[in-house]
Amino acid sequence: MEFYLEPRLYTRTRYWRVLVLLIMLAMTDAFGLLGLLASPPLATALQIWINNLLIPAYQARKRRRRLERGACQAGAGAHADRG
Repeated sequence: MEFYLEPRLYTRTRYWRVLVLLIMLAMTDAFGLLGLLASPPLATALQIWINNLLIPAYQARKRRRRLERGACQAGAGAHADRG
């Protein structure tokens, strides 16, 4: 059951382990047991927020490169027709 259900319900790549560990250490030091209990949801929320900031920038950069490549190819095609 552990090898069948766990990989389907819980993927280990969903969160950044280092971020969770750092937040757990900081929250435990600051707030004790309550900080330890509150740190995993806080780390997950922080990771989602960071991903939402980074992914749109990455997609915009990718879209810009694709448009530039299309413009370069269209420009090269126009020059080839003239010659």
